[in-house]
Amino acid sequence: MATQTKDGQLSVDVFQGKDEIAIVAPIAGVKPEDVAITITDDVITIKGERTNGTALKKEDCFIQECFWGTFSRSIVLPEDADTSKTEAAFNNNVLVIRIPRIEKVKTKVVKIKRS
Repeated sequence: MATQTKDGQLSVDVFQGKDEIAIVAPIAGVKPEDVAITITDDVITIKGERTNGTALKKEDCFIQECFWGTFSRSIVLPEDADTSKTEAAFNNNVLVIRIPRIEKVKTKVVKIKRS
């Protein structure tokens, strides 16, 4: 029987400003080309894999606090997120995704005309 491994959950901070939503995720040990960002409807998903690039053996580990392996994180976005203009940058092992916000639909008053 095959063993199924579970993805680790990527830690993120999500900020909601007046003009944009920003998702910040520290991802040490991962190259930008090893991270995939997808958006379907109102859900953004970040997936990748962190590999231990050393020759050290897992069985020799005395304390293990770092997560190694595949990771993912899905976040439901607010309905005013303009996902068509999403931008992502990777600097000093920190992924920053910026999503502009569109102006919310305001309530409109419809006047009835007399016939």
